[in-house]
Amino acid sequence: MSDETRDFLTALFEWKAPEHYILIWTLADKRSAWFNEISQAVSYVEGKKGEDIYVGVGLAAEDRGPHRRCAEGEIAAVVGIVLDVDYQSDVHQKPNLPPQAQAADLLLGMPEPPTVVVHTGHGYHGWWLFKEPWEFDDDQERAAYKQVAMDWTKHARYLAQARGGWTVDSTFDLARVMRIPGTVNCKGGESVEVHVVSEGGWRAGGLGDFLELLVLTPQPPPTETKLVSIKIGKLRRDPRAAPPPDKFTAMIANDLKFRQSYRRNRRDLADKSPSGYDMSLATLAAMALWEPQEICDLLVASRRDAGCDLKFDHPNYYERTVETALSWTDSEQAREELKILDADDGHDALDKVSQALGVRISRVVRYWADPPVFSIEIEDGMILLERGVLTNQRKLRQVIEERCLKRPNLMKPEDWTCIARLLLGATETFSLGDENTDVGAAMSWLNEYLRILSPIEGVDDSVHLRQPFRENGRVCIYLGDFVRWVEMHFRARRSSKSMGAALRFVGAVPETINCNADGRMTTRAIWRLPKGFAETG
Repeated sequence: MSDETRDFLTALFEWKAPEHYILIWTLADKRSAWFNEISQAVSYVEGKKGEDIYVGVGLAAEDRGPHRRCAEGEIAAVVGIVLDVDYQSDVHQKPNLPPQAQAADLLLGMPEPPTVVVHTGHGYHGWWLFKEPWEFDDDQERAAYKQVAMDWTKHARYLAQARGGWTVDSTFDLARVMRIPGTVNCKGGESVEVHVVSEGGWRAGGLGDFLELLVLTPQPPPTETKLVSIKIGKLRRDPRAAPPPDKFTAMIANDLKFRQSYRRNRRDLADKSPSGYDMSLATLAAMALWEPQEICDLLVASRRDAGCDLKFDHPNYYERTVETALSWTDSEQAREELKILDADDGHDALDKVSQALGVRISRVVRYWADPPVFSIEIEDGMILLERGVLTNQRKLRQVIEERCLKRPNLMKPEDWTCIARLLLGATETFSLGDENTDVGAAMSWLNEYLRILSPIEGVDDSVHLRQPFRENGRVCIYLGDFVRWVEMHFRARRSSKSMGAALRFVGAVPETINCNADGRMTTRAIWRLPKGFAETG
């Protein structure tokens, strides 16, 4: 088990911040264990053979103890976006699931293939990982991530619906835990191995990469009939029911129609009967990818708070309402509820963006590089944007305010997602050449570094001089010294993590070697370059 588990957890967490904690959660005792080091997490999983074991998609800023998992607002970073596609089997009671082969095809049919695909025994988990964990500065950034993850799930659902009227689970919450390869799935009373079936796929440089893919990838065409009839089975009715706290709080805070529907005081609703409000709430919750039982609990709570009859004596009332809402999620009525912005061309898009922000943006340019570089043109001139700024509301508003001394309008997270889509859709693209990719730039800098600081023979002298050296016909460098040299000579600031990733891409490997420093034996961390660099300098 250890090799597959170790490789998987390394793929997820190799570049995480040292202070962040990995969550390992066991189903049988519902206990949490927290680890700073991947090796510790692997050892813990090895000691739980034969159990259902999960790992958190999000990282924590602190150890939350054995009886807690992080709430969404406590997640410090996430490793990527995950989809959970169950397929038809004896352990799944849910209707409208795809056959096994089609379930795997759904993941591969997304705009980019997953970085890792895990077979859980009764379904597939697709992991689209960031190049390094995406860290959050505030709740607004958490909301932006969740909105993009929700849109990614919606695209998968549209794809599943178009291909066969199938459904896909919701897995976009930040606190989600997923099964670990190398363990077992005991669901249904039989232990089935959880294992990786593919790896090495696409990785995102940032949240904007997902948005860009969603903008550039057309949604699958709908089936000839509008939507197949959705059947959900019997729902639990509880007079004390409450909607899921995290989802409910987010919707109440960010969606005016949802808030007014719950309080039953909407002016724009044609049918203001209790059933009309139920249908409005159910449709909005369904579009937000709530589960059927969660929608039922929402309707019961809303009726109870408004003093309405709970309709428990009406057979199948809640089932029919929720089934109708789920069937409407791609209908014109649902689109009207969401009020999603649309634009025919780039100029129309920028007009809508400018109107929403209160600042005129006349042009958006993407310079083709790795990672991509963007610029925007406003009345005060061009602004070059650092990585991740264009699709981050807080950062973009700050950059614009600093430039034109005018504060752009603040928008709700779901509205900002529409604005980010429009910005990306209106973008013009230009190429900057290979040297403007992370890997190309690193190689250019490395060649210049080795030209100016010719490698010396042997490691011992290099320890004192902090200079590249040759050993066994291979050039070796100290990564920290190289990163500082690049910043000093090229005014290019790169983290050791990103520079290390670029070096790995061309075949360099990190090692720890023994050396003599000031008369005593010690060790040093170095990077050994591929043979192609042996003759450099």
